[in-house]
Amino acid sequence: MHNIDVPDDWALRKVHLASQYVEEQFWSHVHQSPSIIPPIDLDVQMALSCAQLASTLANAYMNTTNLDLKRYSDACGQRPTGRSSTQEACLSKKFPPSRQIVLEKPCVVLDAGYRIIFWYVPAALSVWMKDDISAAMHNANDLLRDSIFPANANGVWRTDGSYFHATETRSVSPGCINVSPCWFQQGHEPYGHAHENTDVSFCPDVSATLKSPHGLSIIKSMQRPSLLISAALRVMHPSLYWDSLRTTIEIGHWAYSTGRSAAIMANRWSPAHCDPQCCPEWFDIMTCIGNYPNTHMKLPNLGIELVYDSGVMVAFCGRLVQHEVDVRSGDRWVWAWFMRDSVHNHFKIPRGQHSIYAQEDYAKYSKVEDISGSM
Repeated sequence: MHNIDVPDDWALRKVHLASQYVEEQFWSHVHQSPSIIPPIDLDVQMALSCAQLASTLANAYMNTTNLDLKRYSDACGQRPTGRSSTQEACLSKKFPPSRQIVLEKPCVVLDAGYRIIFWYVPAALSVWMKDDISAAMHNANDLLRDSIFPANANGVWRTDGSYFHATETRSVSPGCINVSPCWFQQGHEPYGHAHENTDVSFCPDVSATLKSPHGLSIIKSMQRPSLLISAALRVMHPSLYWDSLRTTIEIGHWAYSTGRSAAIMANRWSPAHCDPQCCPEWFDIMTCIGNYPNTHMKLPNLGIELVYDSGVMVAFCGRLVQHEVDVRSGDRWVWAWFMRDSVHNHFKIPRGQHSIYAQEDYAKYSKVEDISGSM
């Protein structure tokens, strides 16, 4: 079905093999079939990390609940701003959740058309992946420190100093940076149909963070966590995984993941917001580690809260799902993995469809209750 040839000497080859292993091991858990032997290309730590991920993903897949976001999605408009309090208040009034619930166990939430709205996967990250993320945070210290602006200085809340608190780990500064092997520089992101523009200033490029003196050390320490995210994507959203793989091969880049970018955040609390650049059919994937007080991620427009412990992985469409995390003590390091449709469009890769839950599994794992209210 997917005849894609990844060159043997590319780092992407190992990503592809690991992703295949996670997918096969995931289905072996779901269908209670014999376990899969990991490929010999993976070291012991990576193989065990992939096995842990496959197990936790299967636990989430076998615990489903339902709501309907289709009408909410239509009401959001074509280009939402992400933090319009007036718009969000109107949407909340029109589509109120029927009740508030707290999720503590792995879970997949579906809408009425079997589309997967989000994945909640606690304990998805092994101790080795946490160590790699910690190493990357230390390598990114200077970039994180220089990323923060005084309150309201640049009009961008994501790097507004008032949203950050001091770190307890002295060698990791609070801050927020973007790391990407391929994206469009600010002001050069095209919209609409792909076109033959030979102007190099309107071609995707490596992010400035990876061009810095610390770029190589950052990308090296991100390799294994990036691989794990790609493997998770193959299970969570297969069509997006394959489209991203095609895009990465078109790029011809050495990147150790399927074309995903990452926002790296240290000790930032996030108000309720959406991410309007995310495609409605796609997922952003968030991971979080650190030593911080017990906390929840709130999804206000769904009426859901998630226990947000270190090692968690959460995937949802940031354009549709409002999310908020308010932690102002301890050390909390978040990596938010995302893609840009403009990059796919540049290489003439279709946007793709929603991730769909297998209907034959729905009868076995669905809950009778519906949390959609009047949505």
